[in-house]
Parts: sequence; structure tokens; C-alpha cells
Amino acid sequence: MERNSRLIGWLVLIVGLLCSIRGEAVDVNSAQALKDALRNATVEGNVVTLTGNVNLSNTLNITGGTMILDLNGKTITYDRTGTSETATAINVNGSEVDIVIKNGTIEVLAAKGKDGSYSWGNEKNGGTGKDAVCIQRNKGTVSLCIMKLIAKPGKGGAGYHGWGVNGNDGSPGRAYTIDPNTGTVNAMIAQGSYIVGASDNDYKSDGYPGISTTSYTTTVSLINYNVTYNANGGMPQPANATYTIESSNLSLPKVSKEGYDFVGWKYGSKTYDSDKIEKEDLPTTTERASQVNMAFEAVWKALNYKIIYNTNGGEAIPEGSYTIESETITLPTPSYAKHLFKGWYTTEDCTGDPVTTIPKGSMGEKKFYAKWVSSYDILYELNGGNNPENVPNFFTEESETITLPTPIREGYTFDGWYLKNDFSGSKETEIKMGSKGDRTYYAKWVIENYELTYH
Repeated sequence: MERNSRLIGWLVLIVGLLCSIRGEAVDVNSAQALKDALRNATVEGNVVTLTGNVNLSNTLNITGGTMILDLNGKTITYDRTGTSETATAINVNGSEVDIVIKNGTIEVLAAKGKDGSYSWGNEKNGGTGKDAVCIQRNKGTVSLCIMKLIAKPGKGGAGYHGWGVNGNDGSPGRAYTIDPNTGTVNAMIAQGSYIVGASDNDYKSDGYPGISTTSYTTTVSLINYNVTYNANGGMPQPANATYTIESSNLSLPKVSKEGYDFVGWKYGSKTYDSDKIEKEDLPTTTERASQVNMAFEAVWKALNYKIIYNTNGGEAIPEGSYTIESETITLPTPSYAKHLFKGWYTTEDCTGDPVTTIPKGSMGEKKFYAKWVSSYDILYELNGGNNPENVPNFFTEESETITLPTPIREGYTFDGWYLKNDFSGSKETEIKMGSKGDRTYYAKWVIENYELTYH
């Protein structure tokens, strides 16, 4: 087994050397394969981290896998100045590829164009320099951030001059720091990053910069997101903050508001209910600029408070509820047989001023106590007579002195109210304040006598 492992290792090394000699691409379909191809690197999970600068001998052809290539401040150089081919450092060419490349530099140097010559059948003009491509995407997903991409196309070959011949110098090759093929440059820049100095049209381009030049550098930097907070009445008013997508986390301020429970800080359609936003959850925008303003808004939920009614012997009233935002609530009128309701009080002994409403903007649990006084019935036994309208039919200890009514009966004279049906005892004319107990009054009548006169 050990001998077989050594044999496999030698075969991998030989294949790598042959590819280097021929300049062929090395296929990479996993983080481990990427680490092996780069050599000066470590791998942990799907993250490959450079431990030193890397000089590529051939194109890295990424055909599969989800991975992060952290250049760790180092440089990958692909120098093809000694060849006659286009120089492409990294080619992403797999529909299942999802790769992030960040934190370093990729530099590509392409070959010079062929010089012109003067002989039968040869070209007197210099040839065009070879193109330099830092990263090309044919299939899959690429995200670039915190990077410097340097493309140095080959210079044009020198035109032949002599024997009466003046050849033209060739044009330099084209620099493609970011080549999205049929996609756009914008799709290859990680959300939360931007190209320094790029215009809106550059992001829509199918190759950046895609120009004939001797050298071109593209810098991909992080957007600074400048956060302001709208506390929506909460306190204290938070200070502004700044973060990038590489921030380990964003600490969200703590605020409070009377009568409310803090739900969280909202940005866009998402509300963050913790005091920190983890790196992978940091919100970004589609804007590509060095500074982008972000407004976080506090979301509050009004606290729900109980309303408890102690009817003190009256018919029970179910508990209610309200919030600080509720409109003014008028307290209900309870009922209690043979009692007169004297109001709601916030003290158990019903002292102080009675309460009739819970005003809008109130807070806290409310408990109300019903105050009652006993009510006594007044019954009138009219014995054929009729009382005037709206005579009192009840009283309490607190009632003012009540004067008993004078009923009428045709053909009779009213002779007073009595507490007994045999009209014994004294006549009753009033119910004094402070009296207690139900009362039944009996009307006594005296028949009227008429004098007859004859003519």
C-alpha cells in the first residue's frame, strides 16, 4: 500500500511537470486539488489559503467545486513571456463551480509579438502581442473582492527596417483583468465590493478592460457601508457605524422605548433581532461605489397590558387589554342587583377620585375596583289612585331626603301614606337621607261628600 502511494505521488509530479513543459491547463475540481496545484497553500474545509507567492506554470482550469481561494496578501504570477500563446492565469469552466477569490494579487505577463523580418515569404511587420487574461469565466460563478489584477499583454513585435523596407511595429496584446465571456463584469464582483475607478458601463462590459495596452491594473476594493439608525422614538439615539463585508460582525446598538418591546433593526426586508450581525449575514446593496449609505430602522411592538375589573360582588366582567397606541377606552358600567354603581377606583378601598377612562398613551397593567352603595326599593300601594309621573322608586343611604308624591283618585281625597296596610301609625311624608331598607307605602283615601241642593 505504501509503495502504491509513493507511485501515485510520482505520477502526479510527472504529469505536473509535463503540463508545465507543454503549458497545458491543470484541471481543478475541489479545494484539495486547488491546494495541490498551488503548492504554497493550505486547505481547511473548502478554504484554500496561500502561504507564499505562487508562480504558475500553467493555467488553472477550475472545472468543479465550491471553494474560497484566500490569497492571504500574496501574489499569483503567470509568466508566459517565453511562449507564443495567450496567457490566462485562471479559467473557470464548470457549471457547478462556485469560487470566491480574495485578498491578494494576480499578475499575468504575456508574450511579445513576433518581430518582422526581410526574407522571401516572411512578414516585414511586427506581430501583435499576446493577450493577458487574469481571470476568465466561461461557466460557473466567480466572486472577486479585495484584489489587484495586473494584466501585462505582450508588446507588439518590431517591424523590419533595412534594405529599403520599413515594416510597422505590431500592436500590443489586449489586457483582460476580468473576462466574463458571455456574462458581465458585474456578476464577477462580489456583492459589497467595487472596482476602483470603474464606470457603470464597465460593470456591464463583457471584458474589463479589454484594451490594447502594455499594462493594466484593476483594483477590487470593499465598499464601506455607512450606517445610520432611525430609532423611531427609541433611546438613546445610536451613533453611526461603518462596516464592510469582511467585518467579523456588526454590533447593533441597544435601544428602548416606553410602552414597547424592541423587535430589532430592519434593513430592506430583513429584521435583525440580535446585537450582532454575523459576517455572512451582513446586508449589502447592488451599488458599486466606495461609500454607500445604509439606514437601519428600529422596529417596535407595542406591549400588551391587562385590564382587570374587580366588581366587588357585581356581575363579573372579563379581563380586557390595551396598548400605548390604543384609543381612549371608556370603562364599562357593571351591574349588581339592589346596588347603585358609584364608579371605578384604582384603590381597593375605593378612595380617591373615580376613573372613567384609560386615556390613549397609558401604560401598565390596570386594576379597577367597583364601588357600590345598597339600593332600596320604594313601592307604592295606590289603592285605586294614580301617582304623578317620574316618582322615585328607589333610594340609597346617600340619597337626599325624598318627599313622597301626592297621588290622585277621582271622587276621593288623599289622606296620606302609611307603612301599614291598615293605615295604623303615623303618616309618612318623606324618606330622610341615611335611611335604609325597602319601603312599601299604602295610600289612604277619604271619599268625597257632595251637598245636594233642590230648587
